[in-house]
Parts: sequence; C-alpha cells; structure tokens
Amino acid sequence: MLTWSAGAAGNWNTDSNWNPQRIPGDGTRPQSSYETVLFGNSINAPATVFTDEQVTVNRVQFDNTATYVIAGFGGVNLIASTAGPLPKIEVDSGTHQFQAAVKLLADTTADVASGSTLTFNNELNLMGNLLTKTGTGTMQVNNQLTTAGGTLDLQQGTVSGVGTIGGNVINDGGTISPGDSVDVQSVVPEPSAALLLGLGLLCGLGLLRSTGERQQSG
Repeated sequence: MLTWSAGAAGNWNTDSNWNPQRIPGDGTRPQSSYETVLFGNSINAPATVFTDEQVTVNRVQFDNTATYVIAGFGGVNLIASTAGPLPKIEVDSGTHQFQAAVKLLADTTADVASGSTLTFNNELNLMGNLLTKTGTGTMQVNNQLTTAGGTLDLQQGTVSGVGTIGGNVINDGGTISPGDSVDVQSVVPEPSAALLLGLGLLCGLGLLRSTGERQQSG
C-alpha cells in the first residue's frame, strides 16, 4: 500500500508525496499496476491530487473527513491484480471526487460507507466490465457513465447525480435518486440514447411498464 503523505495538494507523479516514496501506477514497473493507494489523514483541509498522466492501480481508498479531489488531464485506471483481488474504490469516510477520467479494466466494486459520498465529475468508462455499487453511502455521476457493454449493478446505497448512463443498469436493492427505492431487481436494457441519471431513468422504467400493460390488455 502507498499512502498519500504530502499533507496538502500535490502531484500524484512525485514520489516524495507518497509513503513509501515511489509513484503508484507509473507504468514503468509491472507491479505498480497492482498497488493500493490510500488517501488518508495527512490532510486537514480539502486538497487536489492531480495527474496529467495515465496511472493504473488495483485499489483506491479514501479515509478522511477532509475532501480529496483526484484531477488532471490524465486518468485513473483500475486493474485486477495478478495476486487475485479485483479492483475496488473504497470510501471509508468523507466526501471525495474524481475530476479525472476513470476507466475500469476489470470488474470493479465501489464501496461507499454510510454518510460518505463518492463523486465522478468526469467520464466513467466501464470498458465492458461490471461496476458493483455496495455500501449505504452515495455514488454521484455528474458526467457520462459509459458501460461499453458492461453493467452498473446497484446493490446498496444511492446512485444520484446529473450525468447520463449510456448502458445497462441493474437495481438490486439500492436507490436511484430522485425517486423511491426499487424493491425488486429490474434491468434497464441499453437504450438508443443515454438515460438521465435519476429522474430520467425512473421515467424510462415507467414507460416500459406502461407499454407492457397496454400489450397485455390488448
């Protein structure tokens, strides 16, 4: 595990900002792609960690009531470890966000604790993989969520935001906000146009149900 130790905002790609002092996911070492990075208690106020390069890690963990923002013209890629663990983004406390684009190179879990929020303000591309949302906290999507043949599986908590979903969504017991929790599993097939996350998605489900009722009555 590599822990952010700069104590303030800084460049992801500076080794002295990490403990131990090496750059995670820099692509020059094969093992770098299978590392866990922890954004913990080194900051006492909101801080931006920026990368203008692509970085690839196995797990990103946030655990601080002060907000971390991961930003930059690069991007964060999540990859499976050869040791076994699938990728994971974990929020143990606080509200944190990605302003850099995020790509999933394998099935990934986003686990957000109660009272916490994980926000994607740039593109989130599932690359054909499964993104499973667990934990009773909130995941916000404020840009395009591109499944590329993959699926978002909402098992717990809330998915909200002002972005769009261009693919399959399974609600397996969570809440798509605004709106009420869906009690039974429902699958939204990939639409010809993206559905507005939240209200638009719920309206789409309502239209599908209404069509089915008319066909049965006919």
